[in-house]
Amino acid sequence: MLRKLRNLLRRSYDHMHSRRHPSKRLVGGDCPWHILLDTAKAHTIVVSGGVGNDMSFELALAKDYGWRIELYDPSPTGIATAARIENQHQQIHFHPIGIANVDGALKFGLPNNPAEGSYRSGAEGETVEFECTSLRRILDSLPSCDQLILKIDIEGFEYGLFEAADLSVLGRFDQICVEFHHFMPGFSRSQTRAAIEKLRQAGFVTIHKTRCDFLFVNKRLLQ
Repeated sequence: MLRKLRNLLRRSYDHMHSRRHPSKRLVGGDCPWHILLDTAKAHTIVVSGGVGNDMSFELALAKDYGWRIELYDPSPTGIATAARIENQHQQIHFHPIGIANVDGALKFGLPNNPAEGSYRSGAEGETVEFECTSLRRILDSLPSCDQLILKIDIEGFEYGLFEAADLSVLGRFDQICVEFHHFMPGFSRSQTRAAIEKLRQAGFVTIHKTRCDFLFVNKRLLQ
């Protein structure tokens, strides 16, 4: 009974931080994301950080809508997932490097659960280094498009990324999907609040929230 009550309160809280929108859809399989599906903007580029064991979200956007996916993950887990035959698509371009706040090598903690395979930021104990790149460098490499979307699920590195990113860089995106990891050791809800405030300053509003998964949309899409 107590668990049901907690879940009800959590859903009610999430609903308070979400907005109705006719284009909002849940896309993906095991790890889905809410997104605004504006099919009129055919030339859409999705910059996606973090693959893990599931890339059904990216695959659906590529197969069903023809959107171009620039997928980044330096971990053995992400590389193995992206290499599967069923995940191959001409619109998906995989890069075995991470998205972070710097251009260069960063230390990642080993997965707590090897089967789940998430390499994370701020971990104690044994670490491994992976090459990373900044949002600015990624954006400088992309062609022009009708719509630019960012999806970030990078195990704590999102805090440094948003702290370092210029408002002008963030403002180039139309939608931003992000999972915040304040539930992991070494991080806090205050860091999540600071990141959300940075996105607000860049012109974004919260359209959807499910626990720690958020969809932020640039106000220019809502005018």
